[in-house]
Parts: sequence; structure tokens; C-alpha cells
Amino acid sequence: MCANTNAHSHIENIEMFLYFTFLIIFSLLLSDYISSKFPVSYSVKNLFYSKVILDLFFWFIFICTCISAYFMRNIFFHGYETAGEWPFQRGWFISGCLSLITLNVIYSWTQITKPISISRRKLLKKLIINKYFISAFSFTILMLSTGNRGYFVSFMISIFLIYIGINRGIKL
Repeated sequence: MCANTNAHSHIENIEMFLYFTFLIIFSLLLSDYISSKFPVSYSVKNLFYSKVILDLFFWFIFICTCISAYFMRNIFFHGYETAGEWPFQRGWFISGCLSLITLNVIYSWTQITKPISISRRKLLKKLIINKYFISAFSFTILMLSTGNRGYFVSFMISIFLIYIGINRGIKL
């Protein structure tokens, strides 16, 4: 009986994964289409980015990540010692962290590749003091507090790649 329940649960998890994957792909395609219709859009190789759509994605993901963080509040700052107590919202939280890191990279890249000329110091300040960077950094620190350092390392690598983009490559 237990094996049957496990198999049923496994099938439900696969179905949920497929639903959410479809929802993500659909929302990205829809946002690209909608962004191309806004008068103020930024295009890189025919992929349209609009500040409105980026902000909508940000607030939706930020609120969902805050909700999942609320359910995980008892396991923050305990490391792996509470691994057996991790709630199922941990997956939501991980997805939120990765999505916020991705939004930070998209925002940063659009700022770097804009044709507007500002000093590197002002650009670096603009890339650090914004809602995308601060939220991604905060949530990856919370993820790090659970003992999972992979997402923090991913965030730091993305920052390093953005920094390389600012300096137009690595100079050896």
C-alpha cells in the first residue's frame, strides 16, 4: 500500500513539474510578445525587454518567494542539521532564488548594453543599488543559512560575469 502511495505521489510531482514548466515557458513567450508592443522596450537580437514586464515578473516572484520564506522561517540559520524538517516550500524558495538571480542578470545586462554613456563607477553603483540585486542577494544569503551554498556561489559567479561585462572582458 505504501509503495502505491509513493508511486501516486511521484506521478503527481511529475505532473506539477510539467504544469509549472509549461507555465514558465508560456509566460516568457507571452511577455516577449507583450514587451514588443510597448513603446519603450529594449531589444537584444529580437528578444524584447520591457521595464514594465520585468517589474511585473519581479514583484510576482518576490512575493511568492517571501511567502515560501515565511513557511521556511524555522529552518533558516540552522545549516544542514534541520534537513529532515525542510518543508516542501523549499522547492518554491529555491525557484524564487534562481528566478531573482536571473532577473538580476537580465536587468544588469540591459544596463550594461544600453547605448547611454555613463562612468563605470556610476554603472557599478546602479547595478548594486537596485531591487533586483538586493532581493537576489538577500534570498541567496537566506538559502546559504540553510547550509546550501550552491545558489550563493551561482549568484557570485553571475556578479563576476556582469563585472567582466562592465570591463569588456578579462585583461590578462
